Amino acid sequence: MTNAPLLFQKEFKVSCSIDFGTSRTGAAWYTTHEGNINIPHSNIKTIKLDYKDENFKTNTAILFRKAYGNKWEPIYIGKEAETKYLKLRPKEKNNYQFFKNFKMRLYKNNEKEPKIKSYSGVKWELTRVLSGLFQFVAQKFVDSYQESTNKTLNLNEHSVQWVLTVPAIWEDQSKEIMRKAFYKSGLIPSKNSDDLIFCYEPEAAALDFFYSLKNIYDLNMKKVLVIDQGGGTIDMTMIRPKIENKKITEFEILMVPKGGDFGSTYIDKQFLKFFQSFLNLNDNQFSQFKNDCPKGLLKLMFLWENLKIGTQKEEMTRDDPHAIEIPPIVLKYLKKTFGIKDFEYLTDLFNQRNQNSGLSKIEWNDDEDEIELKGDRVKSFFTKPLQKFRAYLNNLKQKSDILKQTEIVFFTGGLSNSDYFRESIKNQLGRNTYQYMLSPYPDKSIVIGAVRYGIDPKIISIRKSSYTYGILVSPKFDSRCHDSNYKYSIQNENNQREDRCANVFQPIIFKGDTIKLSKPMKERFTPIQKNSTEMKINILRTEKKWDTNYQSIYLDSQDVIIMASFSIPIPQSNLPINKQKLEISFHFATTEIKIFMKYLPNTRFNKELSLNYDEIQKKDELLEIPKSSSIHTFFIIDTSASMRYKDVIPSNNKSWYFQSPFPNNRFGAVLESVGEYIIERQKVSSNDRITLIYFDDYADLVFRNEVLSTHLIVEFASPNFGLTYFDEGFKLAYQNMEQINLEGRVPKMIFFSDGQNCGSNEYLHELLEGYMNGPYGRKGLHIDAILLGPQSYKEDMDEITKIGKGRSLQSETSEGLAKSFIQLAQN
Repeated sequence: MTNAPLLFQKEFKVSCSIDFGTSRTGAAWYTTHEGNINIPHSNIKTIKLDYKDENFKTNTAILFRKAYGNKWEPIYIGKEAETKYLKLRPKEKNNYQFFKNFKMRLYKNNEKEPKIKSYSGVKWELTRVLSGLFQFVAQKFVDSYQESTNKTLNLNEHSVQWVLTVPAIWEDQSKEIMRKAFYKSGLIPSKNSDDLIFCYEPEAAALDFFYSLKNIYDLNMKKVLVIDQGGGTIDMTMIRPKIENKKITEFEILMVPKGGDFGSTYIDKQFLKFFQSFLNLNDNQFSQFKNDCPKGLLKLMFLWENLKIGTQKEEMTRDDPHAIEIPPIVLKYLKKTFGIKDFEYLTDLFNQRNQNSGLSKIEWNDDEDEIELKGDRVKSFFTKPLQKFRAYLNNLKQKSDILKQTEIVFFTGGLSNSDYFRESIKNQLGRNTYQYMLSPYPDKSIVIGAVRYGIDPKIISIRKSSYTYGILVSPKFDSRCHDSNYKYSIQNENNQREDRCANVFQPIIFKGDTIKLSKPMKERFTPIQKNSTEMKINILRTEKKWDTNYQSIYLDSQDVIIMASFSIPIPQSNLPINKQKLEISFHFATTEIKIFMKYLPNTRFNKELSLNYDEIQKKDELLEIPKSSSIHTFFIIDTSASMRYKDVIPSNNKSWYFQSPFPNNRFGAVLESVGEYIIERQKVSSNDRITLIYFDDYADLVFRNEVLSTHLIVEFASPNFGLTYFDEGFKLAYQNMEQINLEGRVPKMIFFSDGQNCGSNEYLHELLEGYMNGPYGRKGLHIDAILLGPQSYKEDMDEITKIGKGRSLQSETSEGLAKSFIQLAQN
């Protein structure tokens, strides 16, 4: 192996950015031979993606056509795709698939391979749609490059630094899906290739903003809050540039990116809610309209988009007149499907329902098939997303000092064109508190800035960590910071007992920490077993911060996420374990986590490691149950009326028994068998504990958290002998489990009954599933069950042990009963 590759070392001929937006998509490029981002804005070439769109950016929509061999090829994007789709004849429908509004499917996505529906109702993998989009844009880029330079460009030479823009709040999993799609498109040689990098949208906009204004304003070391108001999300970040001799030399990101899904598509949702209310359709009916009349919906939203953009250009007043036409295809569908034809009646109905809304009335223009509405009504569509963002800003003001540090507020993104939206935010933040600046070309600033980033990705040298990242370890047990419930013992290499703590989240970096591109976080690893050829490491993530000297966070904590894994090859596995040291460098200051290894016995064995987001194990699969021979047994004993039957009785001749005999009935036989269990467990572990619960109509605690002793069983309490409600016994047992410090003992329930449940089995099963999925299930809890009675009653017990991952035993004699308890004690 050669020396480990360093970050951003490969040289490229061209930097090409793709601004894949929720509403609109654009692309641009520039040659990289100068390696300098300080190039005139006009020199960067924007790519014409759609000849039907006057702007260089076009709608994020794509049309596929079935080609030879049933393959699908992208033929149009943007308005061209929409126009072609709307002109399709019914008989052509099966040969085309049209997709729109699919970017937000990636927002907070937890699926490995999310799917989306075409306008024809057919589900495709999202990566398939994205790869088609990227292929189409790449071909347009090649055309633009060759036209501008009179030179050919072979994409197979992999001389292009591709830059995909993403919201700053995008999850790692979402970027991974985009990377997979890009690889599927054939534009990069491998999935993890450095030929593709991601650039955060507000950072890209800021790069271009600072270049454009650095000669006009003194921006050196100014703290600028960037508000990127896009189609799907609104992102915020704070940037401080270092400018020397009117050249940008470095950027620092001073805050964890923040924001949410309240971009301009949220305004579209408010319009659709208004339209549904106007039609007086319920949710099911309106969903039917959207599914059955996709072309009509597309035309309607096209008309709404024109109205929305028009109202952004100036401050709306209450009485500004606006109108939106209902397309003929929609009118025809509504009449045929729902019998809607009197729109004046619907208008009156809508006005009556909304007479107390404080908004002006709407009117119906029968000649033009238009809904006429005033400025205050249009403005109301902006209100909900604006309220969400303003609430977000209020929360930020209360919990962070970011706004106190801010010197300049910079607006960018398509929604920043809205005077109403922008002015409302100024009022929220304080008009005279900051200097406000608007990108001179909000639609272009991100894609142009991303080209600059592709030329020199090292220009952003410092960021803040968005999460607390760490790895899963089992360190030596330390009572100052470790929970004894995770304690277990091993024999170390010197054959001495060593206490360990299982399932510990070892932080590498905390949320909000400053991370530098030049200073990766380093950890050293040693194989656990001899002759290991590989080590698998799981990367964990959480929002929490804690003092590791006095506290630990564990794998089963609620907000801990297993986000990815990576494998470390061990080149010389025949070396002694103590000599096989591996140094792993974690780069968190990039837009994707990068990991490099250095094999210390032989530093020639170095390489970059690939993160695996696909084969992520579930918590239950990774959770280590402390390997303790000690258990805490919770006996849940049926004391219903049938337990007084004398068909099964105790022997009363056990060697450990020395007092008055047990009751001469089923109940006595069970108590004697519990005593046998205790005797057997004393042979295995003297550190066991036991708790005893009786149940019938209700449950009673007989004793809890006691050491193993048959005296406890002899001194039994007198039961009630009522009805048989299984859930009562389980609930009391679990309540006591929560109140007891298990001290590393594995919890175990042994449930005994001689009959069937009088309560709801469905409720019982939900209860037990909750227990098994809770913290004690993750600590090894299992539920065994013993039936005294005929085989026909065993179905209830089998279902309990199936959920409880235990064993179900059955007997009809006292001897068989004792054997069952002994069997459970031995295993």
